[in-house]
This record gives sequence, C-alpha cells and structure tokens, in this order.
Amino acid sequence: MNTAAGGEASGVASSAVRERPTLNSEIAALMQDFSIEKTPGEVASLRSLPADLAAGSRVYITWIPGNDFERTLRAAVRLRELGMQPVPHLAARSIASATLLGDMLGTLHREAGADHALLVAGSARTPLGRLDSSLPALASGLFERCGLRALGVAGHPEGSPDIAAETLALALHEKNRCAQGSPLRMHLVTQFCFDGAPMLAWEKQIRAAGNRLPVHVGLAGLASLPTLVKYAQLRCWRLARRAHAADGPHVQADVRRDARPARHGAGGGLHWR
Repeated sequence: MNTAAGGEASGVASSAVRERPTLNSEIAALMQDFSIEKTPGEVASLRSLPADLAAGSRVYITWIPGNDFERTLRAAVRLRELGMQPVPHLAARSIASATLLGDMLGTLHREAGADHALLVAGSARTPLGRLDSSLPALASGLFERCGLRALGVAGHPEGSPDIAAETLALALHEKNRCAQGSPLRMHLVTQFCFDGAPMLAWEKQIRAAGNRLPVHVGLAGLASLPTLVKYAQLRCWRLARRAHAADGPHVQADVRRDARPARHGAGGGLHWR
C-alpha cells in the first residue's frame, strides 16, 4: 500500500518536473504578445498589415514634441482600419486642459475605437496648462469615463535627467494608488534598454517598495547603425546625468537567471520601440 502511494507521488512529481517551464519557453511566451511603436508619419505610409504582426497587435503612436493631435487621430484610425489596436501616446504637459484631454480621448474612442493609451508627462519644459505631470490626468477620471479599458504609464529604470529619484518614487506610489481604485488595467511601460541588469535591479527595487503594476519592458527594435549610435549617445548622457546626481549604486544581476516573466508581475510584456 505504501509502495502504491509512493509510486503515485512519484508520478505526480515527475509530471510536475516535465511541465515546469524553461527559460526558453518563457521567452517564447513573451514574444507571443508584444507591442511595437510607430510615429504618425510611419503609420501613414502603411498600406497593409505587416506580415510579422498578428491582427489585433498593439501599435503605440508616438507623441512628437509639437505634435498635432489630428495626426495622432489619423494614425489611430488607419491602424484600426488595418486590423491593429491603436495605442496613442498622450503627453500631459503638452495638453492645455483636462477638458481638452477629455475631448481627445472621446474622439479617439469614437472614431478609432481606441480603448488603450499611454499617458506620460512629456518632455515640454513648460506645461501648456494645469496638467504639469501625468498624475492630475490620472486623478481626473477621464480615461475611465471616455471608454478606455487599459492604460500604460511611464516607468524609469534608469531614472530621468529632469526628475529627482524621490519624485519618481512618489509618482510611482501614486500611480499604484490610482490603479487600485480604477477599473482600468494599468501597467508600466519603460524606457528602452540595452542591458537587462539595471532593468532587473529597478524592478526588484520598486516591487520591494510596493509596486504592483505589471512591467512592459521597452526594447530598441531593428535600427540602422547611425540610429544605434544615437541611442548609445543618449544612454551615455543619461548615465552621466544619473552619476552626477548620485542616484545610488548600480546593482548588477544575472539576466539569464532572473529574467522570468512571473517575477515581473502578471501581465508583463515586451514593447519594441
């Protein structure tokens, strides 16, 4: 009798071992559900659904400084016509008022079926109105009232040259608080990265501080050599600014060991920028 019980237990254990996911399978699963990013101009040139994108794929529409909202709207409509899910960027500091933000959201939802967006503060040095960061826009309730179901907000694994680390931490706490009381599915979308170690160190740090928002990791997509050099220069500039501000030690980690989706919150993913 004990032998039979032991054999049954052994069979269950061996089955569990066989079913345990490998790192390769987890990476493959991540690659089944990713998003990409396009400028309004790039979307305008699309004639059909790209062969390497499945119907319904999320395509983020960048907000270029000085952006004309009509370009974003046309891009969102075009993506919907091609069978993709438009995800417009909205830069709070470049929007003159909450009323205008509501009008934009309503128009995007009505004309392009957009129910997913990315909200960022934006790079404008002087806000056009009272939306001086993403937090007043989040607190307005406009995204819920205008029919959105999902919302990305900014994550900063390598900090920001314009925002103090303490301010970023407080903002992330507020984003989590807003998510708790909202029907929106909220998640973090990060800057693009080339090195997994600082990304993993940052994720562990914010998780320990209470973050519960899934993390969608930004990755640089295929690019020409001059573009990659430009990215490298930008990264060096960011790191130099970070070192100058003494934001803290650079914690190392083994990405091959730790880069498992389950460690980064349910619903995490990849975002090609």
